[in-house]
Amino acid sequence: MRIKTAFCYAIINKLAVALMLCILAGNANGHDAKLVGVGNDISAYQFDNGLKILLAPSASNSIFLNVIYQVGSLADPQGQSGTAHLLEHLMFKGTETHPGEQWVNALRERSLAFNATTSFDRTRYTTVLESNPNQLDALLALEAERMTSLSFNQTALASEIEVVSREREASQEEPFNILIDQMFAAATPGAGFGRQVLGQPDELERMTEESIRQFHDRYYRPDRAFIVITGGFEEETALNALENHFAKLEPPSLLDRVPLDLPNIEGPVTVEAYQGSVASIVLGYPLPPAQDERHWSLSVLADIYAGEPHGSLYQALVMPGDAQGVFATYLPFAQGGYFLFGATAPPEQSLEALAEQLQNAVVTSGHEAINEESLKRALRVEKQTLEHLTSSPEMLAEYLSEAVVLGDWQQLLLGWDSLPERTVEEVQRQAENFLVAERQIEGLLRPGNKRTNDVANIANAVISQQEQVHEPIELPQPPEIGLEGASQTIRDIEQSIERRLMSNGMQVALLPRNESDRIQGVMTLHFGNTASLRGQHAVTDILGTQLIRGTQSASYQEVVDQINQLGASVSIIPNGGVLKIRFESPTESIETFLGLLADILKTPALSQHEFDLVKRQLLNAAQTIDQRPVQVARRALRHYTDSPLEHDDIRRRLMHEAMQAAIEATTLSDIREFHETFYGADHGKLAIVGDVDSNAILTHLETLFGDWNSQVAHERPVRLYTDMEPTSLNVEAGGTATGHYLRRFYFPLTMDSEDAAPLLVATHILGGDPLNSRLGRRIREQEGMTYNTRASAHIVSHGDASRITIQSHYPKSEKEPFLEIVRDEVDRFIKDGVTQQEVEWSKATLLQGVGAALDDDNTLVNLLHRQLERGITIDQMIEHRRDLSKVTDKQVSEVVEHYFSVLFSEVIAD
Repeated sequence: MRIKTAFCYAIINKLAVALMLCILAGNANGHDAKLVGVGNDISAYQFDNGLKILLAPSASNSIFLNVIYQVGSLADPQGQSGTAHLLEHLMFKGTETHPGEQWVNALRERSLAFNATTSFDRTRYTTVLESNPNQLDALLALEAERMTSLSFNQTALASEIEVVSREREASQEEPFNILIDQMFAAATPGAGFGRQVLGQPDELERMTEESIRQFHDRYYRPDRAFIVITGGFEEETALNALENHFAKLEPPSLLDRVPLDLPNIEGPVTVEAYQGSVASIVLGYPLPPAQDERHWSLSVLADIYAGEPHGSLYQALVMPGDAQGVFATYLPFAQGGYFLFGATAPPEQSLEALAEQLQNAVVTSGHEAINEESLKRALRVEKQTLEHLTSSPEMLAEYLSEAVVLGDWQQLLLGWDSLPERTVEEVQRQAENFLVAERQIEGLLRPGNKRTNDVANIANAVISQQEQVHEPIELPQPPEIGLEGASQTIRDIEQSIERRLMSNGMQVALLPRNESDRIQGVMTLHFGNTASLRGQHAVTDILGTQLIRGTQSASYQEVVDQINQLGASVSIIPNGGVLKIRFESPTESIETFLGLLADILKTPALSQHEFDLVKRQLLNAAQTIDQRPVQVARRALRHYTDSPLEHDDIRRRLMHEAMQAAIEATTLSDIREFHETFYGADHGKLAIVGDVDSNAILTHLETLFGDWNSQVAHERPVRLYTDMEPTSLNVEAGGTATGHYLRRFYFPLTMDSEDAAPLLVATHILGGDPLNSRLGRRIREQEGMTYNTRASAHIVSHGDASRITIQSHYPKSEKEPFLEIVRDEVDRFIKDGVTQQEVEWSKATLLQGVGAALDDDNTLVNLLHRQLERGITIDQMIEHRRDLSKVTDKQVSEVVEHYFSVLFSEVIAD
């Protein structure tokens, strides 16, 4: 359960002032719930006990249920930091009606996915389920149970304290996490944002059952909760269920909310952290509570300062080469917040000099960048971001769940046109008020391994000294999966798809979806072959990165402005002989956007100035070696896996020194020549999903790409299985409290093999779920050693080099016991095989939720594009699902014995 310390939503709170609210004095439709607001297909209700409800039904195969409590780490009692987050973990440990694992098993039976996060000012529980009123009713009953009758014992408390301590250790692998924690702690020592959400080790150790229960009773109550439901449900049915389970709940007492009294920052504060391999500077400026009307003018500053290429920080620091990159992050919370500005230093750059430049750019010259042009540009970006955040039931649930915490629960954004105007003068005034050196928090992140915030081992005596008995895993009853319903949905989708071969061979698949107001697209360009791409790593990277930086008819800034004006977005990712483009556009802008995309791809400017800038940035990145254990482990395993390939093979990932040399040797003429000879759409694949006019789009695509051909023969570079000697590598990583473990099994296999389906089931049983798998239950639930051990299978469609990977972080102090446990679990997996119950549960988990997945445009476009790449149709999913449903425990045990007994390689990085 990861911590979401903040959302960079510049629009969540103060974009919500003048709204279409319908305030009613009576009850709605005879319900106990009072309808207190309505607009844009969102209805707001409130019960007499104070519970607030937001309902946004839509045509969807999924329901997104969020229960949000207005309590986070800011409410942790003095001397008990981490209470809110620890309680979040314990909320899955049972109720009086469903004690122990019964509660979470009931949750698993009825949901597709669930999670929880804790922030400074809220704790949020998220559940995704299929569009089924009975399932929604059952899940609401479970939520009401844990609101009022949470039940856990000392063993569960000690176990979760251990897990939280490991989570805290893992968070310290991220250098920026360490720096921001220290900045906040220095600004308000021991108070407010200065106390970490995850808590301090010694204070966690002192937690008691009684203190946690008191915290739960005080804050987990109807009058401090919101319930947000979006997706496929009937409002009347949902209201009936909510009333049945929540309307009669009474809070223990009506407690006044006490505003947080944050201490003032007296003078500037500076902190230093030595961690990782990247030197950076971060400047923080405290903000008032999110309800303060001045936030309305502050929210646009992130784009004005750090947007690329127009942002004042980008222009002042990145363009001349003084910074590798810049960022601005707006962190509003209900009771305060921060605006953070940062810059990453190139190698050999003085951090002190960069800090001075950044402060001048933020505090002094930055205000001058606030003008009519920059404000209009920022407002366009803000509107586009809002449209994205509300474009699907899932994202709407995310948006609303955060918005309700930040301000008055009735102040929800119901229409862009209803929002108050922001002026240059007011934005400048608030920037001058809050971005001042006198209240600045400066954080210097220097490369190194100096740990300034060690995490003690907690509760080891309670957990680790217990004798572990390998009892059979008790799984909840698997839900019934109706194959035919999903199969019919897949057939309907397949019949709706328009497939076309452009005159040059480019493959296009369009899926019209009338209910979509935004169009999603994925495009790949394939070019060259193993021989012609030899030694072209740097050329392909530089060219792919530079493409968007101007066309022959428009500058970089003009291209960015055109994309924003269209309300679109695009990303271009180079990867050897493949260029991948992802885009999103409003329906009414799609033809214009595709024309712009064609210009970007076919006639890029490839100017000397932008070439020099991109080359410098990529060279600096290649000189920076990430020493986090997870990256060190992956790098070492990749180097071992690539060793049979020649050093300049495009299928091999170049190591840092080789990549530096390749970048330094690349010239502008190299990338221009490569673009001229290699690029083309004749081997391209394009998938589009949304409300499209198929005939018009196909005609337009033929005009744009139908005659754009590569001049070089193409054959997809693929990896074939190669016998390799097993290895066990111990590699040194950065000085964190955790290490990272990778084990990989290699074998020849493709997706059309009859072993593919049972192998997917086997991998899921071993480690597909960090809580409910062989590895997860042993390592997290029994040992409390780490909370995110996983196993995954990668079965290829091109070539035959498939693999299974086990990966996990682990506490360095328990390295040997951890390795022994992993090896023991894999050995027992091979020896004992699997049970029928495990197989049935795994199959049900893998099969369920297809309706939900096929309801999401983003999922659909990715799926459709993968089918194009594999050369199959989407209805072949029906055959795959049927194969999966027929898998038996005998088949799974056989593939376990065969594929998990092969020689493997492992990397231990710490």
